[in-house]
Amino acid sequence: MIDPEDPKGDDAIKAYAHEQATHSLVHFRNNDDDSKNYREAMKESGPYLTLGIQLAFSIAAFCAIGYFIDKANNSSPLWLGIMAGTGAVLSLVYFIVTALRLSRKEETNWPKK
Repeated sequence: MIDPEDPKGDDAIKAYAHEQATHSLVHFRNNDDDSKNYREAMKESGPYLTLGIQLAFSIAAFCAIGYFIDKANNSSPLWLGIMAGTGAVLSLVYFIVTALRLSRKEETNWPKK
C-alpha cells in the first residue's frame, strides 16, 4: 500500500499510473497478428453492425416524411402514424432479408473439414 504521507509516494503513484496506462498499449504495439485478426473480424462483422443503424434511420426517415406531410396538410398525427408503421414494416423486412442473405453467404463460405 502506498502511504500518502511518504514524500516518495507521489513518485510511486505516478510510476504506477504510468505503468497501468501504458500496459494495454504495449500489448498492441508492433503486433501485426492482432491487428490482422482485428481487421478480419471487423470485415466479417461489419454488415451485421450496420443493420441496426439502418433500421433506426429508415424508421426515422419515414417518420420525418409523415411529419412533413401532416404539417403541409394540417392533418396532425395521421400521416405520421401511417408513415411510421410503413417505415417499421419495410425496415424490418429489409433487416430480415439482409440477415438471411448474410447467414446464407456465411454458410457457403464455411470451411469444410
